[in-house]
Amino acid sequence: MYITRKEMLKHLKAYKHLPPFKFSPAKKGMLPKPLNHLRSSHYCTDLLNLGSNYRLVFVWKDNELWERRAINAYFFLTKEDNLYPLARIDYHPSHKELHIHISCEDMRDLTNRNLAGIKEFNLKLKKPIDPAIETDRMRFVNIVSERLGIQTENCDDE
Repeated sequence: MYITRKEMLKHLKAYKHLPPFKFSPAKKGMLPKPLNHLRSSHYCTDLLNLGSNYRLVFVWKDNELWERRAINAYFFLTKEDNLYPLARIDYHPSHKELHIHISCEDMRDLTNRNLAGIKEFNLKLKKPIDPAIETDRMRFVNIVSERLGIQTENCDDE
C-alpha cells in the first residue's frame, strides 16, 4: 500500500474519536502483529477503535531508571483484517525525546509490520514526560491526539 502526502493528510483530517481506555500489563500475543511480541515490562491499551477503519494502541515501557522508560502510540489503518501502520509517535527520555514516524511515500509493503526506516520528524515538548506517571501518560495521549487529529474528551492539555 503506497500512501501519498495528500492521502496521509486526509487520514489525519478524518474524524476519529478516542474511546475510554486503560493500560494493562502486556502479554505476548495480546495484540495483533506487529505488537504481538510485547513483554512483561510493557503496559498497553487494547487495540482502540477510533471509528471508521482507524485503530490506535498506546504502549509504555517501565524501568527503574527514567532514561530507560518509553511511551509509544501506534496509529493504524485496517484493511481486510490487516493493520497498515500510518504513524508512530515515540518518546524516549534517553535519546531523541519526542518524535513521529510517518508512513507516506514509502514503496515497501508495511502491512502488519512496524515502521523501521521510515520518515522521522522531531517534535517539541514543553517539559519531559515520565511514562511511569499517569498524568504524564495522559499528557502524551493528548499530544498524540492533537498531532493525529483525534477527538478527545478526557485528556489534559500539555
